[in-house]
Amino acid sequence: ASSTDLGSGETCGRKECPPCETSAGKVDCKARSVMYESVCLECNPASSHKEDDHLEDQPAGREGVYDGESSRSLHERAVKHVKDAKAFSVKSHIIKHWMKTHPSLPNPPRMEFKVTGKFKDCLTRQISEAIRIGNSRDALLNSKGEYGGNSVSRLSVKEDAWDRRERDRREDEQVEEDKRLVAEFRMRKLIQS
Repeated sequence: ASSTDLGSGETCGRKECPPCETSAGKVDCKARSVMYESVCLECNPASSHKEDDHLEDQPAGREGVYDGESSRSLHERAVKHVKDAKAFSVKSHIIKHWMKTHPSLPNPPRMEFKVTGKFKDCLTRQISEAIRIGNSRDALLNSKGEYGGNSVSRLSVKEDAWDRRERDRREDEQVEEDKRLVAEFRMRKLIQS
């Protein structure tokens, strides 16, 4: 049975819903225009399901945490993140974390997804994500290319053209290196299975 009051302890009833699967229905997976986090359950086995999840309440220094924002629902974003991990997408924070922290696991680590904020407009949501990332005490899985566009400093300071080109060049080199590393990791996992 599905509930219209998600977060009450009943799952949404969908066949595949990562937020409901890891929270036993304590997360509102249908809310749209959200800021959310994805937390590695290997690194954080005792992750809490508190609804009131403010930065000052977060445990300091958690490992394997990804902060994101989306106009879509948490369900849609979580399904996409899980699908990207299964496809060994070079952009997947789950794959990067698996490679770096849990390479001996046969499958990607399980991630807990939860809403950390709900918003009425896009700009407030994006600025809130940038502030949350900037103030985080966690070891974040976010790559700068993903949240750099929402960086508060970039919204307020014009970057020098040469500095921008140099940063873009370094980011392009990192993307190529990431592609190579993910391809090698994928081959190792295919051979092992």
